[in-house]
Amino acid sequence: MQVVAEPECRAVGLAPDDQFVLLACDGLFDVMTNQEACDRAAAELASHGDAQRAAEALSKVNVYREG
Repeated sequence: MQVVAEPECRAVGLAPDDQFVLLACDGLFDVMTNQEACDRAAAELASHGDAQRAAEALSKVNVYREG
């Protein structure tokens, strides 16, 4: 495992039809691709509309995939 002090940063323009911005640590992206994380977040938000619950669901996926 390698520890890197330089974060991956991107400047991306937002469009009116964007649903959310997903900001997460590498722990999530160690077990999911960017697309998988976005798809999961979108599905959670479509299901109940609660951003906190969507974030918790992503965290649980991370814990159960690694554990």
